[in-house]
Amino acid sequence: MTDEPETSISKTMIVNRRERLKALMGQETLVVCGAPRGMTSAVAFTLYNMGYFLGDILGPVNYEDMEFMDALPLPSSKTAEPETGPLPDLIARRNAAHLRWGFKLPRATFHIETLNRLLRNPVFIVCVRNPVAVEKSMSKRSNRPFEYKRFLQESKRPLDAIDAVLSGTDAPLLIIDMDQVGRDPDAFVEEFSELLGVDTDCSAIAEQLAAKGYKSSEQRDGVRFMMQSEYRDYLESLAAKPGA
Repeated sequence: MTDEPETSISKTMIVNRRERLKALMGQETLVVCGAPRGMTSAVAFTLYNMGYFLGDILGPVNYEDMEFMDALPLPSSKTAEPETGPLPDLIARRNAAHLRWGFKLPRATFHIETLNRLLRNPVFIVCVRNPVAVEKSMSKRSNRPFEYKRFLQESKRPLDAIDAVLSGTDAPLLIIDMDQVGRDPDAFVEEFSELLGVDTDCSAIAEQLAAKGYKSSEQRDGVRFMMQSEYRDYLESLAAKPGA
């Protein structure tokens, strides 16, 4: 794109193409992405508790949409390209059922161009966390040694996504400072809800965000929480039904 995007900077985020974002509000599709262990779940938790639809079947604490996880493979996957797989039908079903919706999946960083082409009014939310904190969290979780090449690759993922949105699309972009979110969750929830035009109990959400670790939420109508292994069993049970 040749035009410099309109930008505003607040305590916890940078918003690009703000006027475009305002024009889309009410029929937007949010894409929450970033590095693994980049605190994307905190943003998804906030959206879920603001009332956003993030999927029919979600991970119970990471809020990852199981159907989008299948539809958006990792680059190393040998599955079909997203546009020749289930993704277009999945998006069509979501558009038919919801005016405003979204999903959270860190690996969406690899699919900016495709998502921009297929989604209705996409708004990209890229979570940026201190890469040293990301690596420490990943190493602790997987008990793996430090590898500088992997560290550099994972550190670049949010930046590559930001570049892909700004240089290759006209979509609004929110860059979230996840370290500042951790320090001041009240400011984040207030800024986020105001930006999206959502009336919510900011203090209650911020109080839960302030707690360490993953955040769980109450299940609501039309949404089920499942671990990935449970979801696989669920799909197998559907496939085994007569007439499936």
